[in-house]
Amino acid sequence: MNECSACRVDYYHNPDVRMLFSSVCDHRVCEPCIARLFQRGRAHPCPACGCSTRAEDFLEQPKETRKVASEAKVRRQVCDIFCKSEEDFPSLAEYNDFLEQRENIIYRLVNPSTPEEVQEAWRSIDQYREQNAEQILRAQNLQPRKKVQKILSIINEEGGFCAAVNSDWDERQAQTNLVHPFQDRYRDFLANAPGDAAHAQDDAPFAPQPLLGEHGPADKTRQMSGGGQCPDIPLKKARQFFFKELISTMGKGTNSKTYQM
Repeated sequence: MNECSACRVDYYHNPDVRMLFSSVCDHRVCEPCIARLFQRGRAHPCPACGCSTRAEDFLEQPKETRKVASEAKVRRQVCDIFCKSEEDFPSLAEYNDFLEQRENIIYRLVNPSTPEEVQEAWRSIDQYREQNAEQILRAQNLQPRKKVQKILSIINEEGGFCAAVNSDWDERQAQTNLVHPFQDRYRDFLANAPGDAAHAQDDAPFAPQPLLGEHGPADKTRQMSGGGQCPDIPLKKARQFFFKELISTMGKGTNSKTYQM
């Protein structure tokens, strides 16, 4: 449902008409109605609840979407500073305490009861940044290498699935260790993976690629054989059931005619 609260028209099937949401009360109004109601640039009551609104109060995203985007931004900012990992703590309990402290700070920033609480939270963040400046800088330098490692793990996981899907049943039974095609495709990339964080690149050099066959794009026959059956078996079974049903139907018709005579 995408109904305008002013003209009562549902624009669900008409995506060309934009629906805007009031930042005051979060009610939706279509763009033509906003141009009509606020043509003189004055405040106008909301058509749904009567709250005083202006044209600049209407945004493309609803309140929930804006709240999620704001929380994600705050979370990124806090996690860039509170960036310790489990390896930085002598025990799992201390690491969990660190995560709990970080989540508490994020919650105070996202759901503040007073403006003073937000200021106090940012002061504690600045104090933590000053006390752990060396560790934060080291973690920022390690981020590019962690990105590369994450991409390699994705390639390995998707490569195993690719080899399992694009190999015949007999080949899967004979192979003990499946090696995915990405190992050969990105041989140079894997050999030159950054070992030093200082020389790591910010952007990931490669992204996971579509599934490929043994010597190129997987053809239809090899894809159909991924389930362990010959591609002709479904067609043969369909013919068998068709003729069986046809013979059964013809037999019933013969018996019916004989009975009527």
